[in-house]
Amino acid sequence: MKYVMSFLMIVLISLPVITGENESEPELIALRMYADWCGKCKTLDPKVDEVKKEFKGKGVLFAVFDQTDEFAQEQSVLHARLLGLDHVQREFGGQTGLLLLIDPESGKIKERITHQISVDELRNKLTAYLN
Repeated sequence: MKYVMSFLMIVLISLPVITGENESEPELIALRMYADWCGKCKTLDPKVDEVKKEFKGKGVLFAVFDQTDEFAQEQSVLHARLLGLDHVQREFGGQTGLLLLIDPESGKIKERITHQISVDELRNKLTAYLN
């Protein structure tokens, strides 16, 4: 049942892309390497949450690869395949407290951001990669 629900969530998330309702392709992927037990995540996540509201409709795909437990890691592997980011999951799987800024065309990691970044610095970095 867990797998069916996960599949349905992936389909629902992908529906705008499948139906052509998506206006544009993302210019940047902001990928959180997360776990609910991670102290650094608890510092980084509110900063990302604050900034991501400002980037709605501006070409940034905010995604999360959850490393909390075995099931979440399996789901992250599936999400990575779906996004063409298998190499990122292989390299960073198991690590947490990171935000990776990724070029969606090449899959190349542009920057690795830690919990030590300020909200203003994060905002400026995202803006710089979009311009």
